[in-house]
Amino acid sequence: MCLFCQFEKEAGIHTFLLRRELKSYAEYRQLKLVLQRYILIRRDDADDCYIRSYYFTHIGYFGITAELTMKNGFTKLDIIVNPTNLLNDSYMQTDLFTQRKLCKNVSMKLDEALAHIELSVNDFILSRIDLCINVFMTSPMVKAYLKLGKKSYKEFNVCKKVFEDTADNAHSLTVASRSYEVEIYDKEYEVAQRKHEPLPDGEYGKILRIETRLGRDFIESRIIKPEKLTRNLNDFLEEEEEIMERIIGYCFYPGTYMTIEKARSLIGSGQYKQQTKEIMQIILKSKTDIADTLCDIQQKYDLSDKSIQRIRRKLDMANINMVTLPVRDAKDCECDFLLGFSDIVKMKI
Repeated sequence: MCLFCQFEKEAGIHTFLLRRELKSYAEYRQLKLVLQRYILIRRDDADDCYIRSYYFTHIGYFGITAELTMKNGFTKLDIIVNPTNLLNDSYMQTDLFTQRKLCKNVSMKLDEALAHIELSVNDFILSRIDLCINVFMTSPMVKAYLKLGKKSYKEFNVCKKVFEDTADNAHSLTVASRSYEVEIYDKEYEVAQRKHEPLPDGEYGKILRIETRLGRDFIESRIIKPEKLTRNLNDFLEEEEEIMERIIGYCFYPGTYMTIEKARSLIGSGQYKQQTKEIMQIILKSKTDIADTLCDIQQKYDLSDKSIQRIRRKLDMANINMVTLPVRDAKDCECDFLLGFSDIVKMKI
């Protein structure tokens, strides 16, 4: 039985970023005079300057942050928007923007805000968008998924990013490539830290957030008219699960996480050659990185690259993840398997 049938999942947009490359120093100077009066962060170094401003919140537009940058003579204005906060006129801690019919409302209200600095939505291009899924589950499951994610990301496809605070790293995992990032984290922990209200006894929350941040390279490959904000938001909401499933597939090994006993049982009952079964068992019980394990197996058994790929495909076809679910975590979660990250994205509630 799939334990996720009793849980809820919500998919939508968390934030997006609009960028304008400024045409002159005069335009930069004019914006700076306004934005620097409401500073969140400021850095000045010789000819370089960075300002993060809450100007729009000050004038009544929640969910909009402005970043003004000058570096080596290059100037730009970034507008970071949380559409849920913008439409609700307040901070919505865990909500996502999900409704395509409201894309026009987001664009109109943002246009209204930008008019205060004599700009409009059409003066910007979409430069980043964060697609998210909230999965509501038990605290032990959130904890187990964070541990499993750290063991099963594909190191040859992405690099791991870490925070300076080790506690933050314990509650999240971020992997990145040139055109996207994926972060998996305990959303309630992140909210508590932002509000400076730590969870009692370090308790985990009950929302697993899977967040895919798409950069400019990825966006340019998906959209035709980057300045058409309403249409772009609509398209990303429509294609969100397909996009996220593909990127998660790049980043994490596929298949269901299960205890080694259950995985061995499935392999033992499968119609595989004895050597194939033996190799599968070695993969499942390995304590080292998967890529290193496969390399050692290839050398030990004198196998070709194609032979290794065939064994991996057999595990994929059996829906067995090469990373196993620790027995202790299985007991805490009260189940002997957990869906893989790609299957979470695909699952229907």
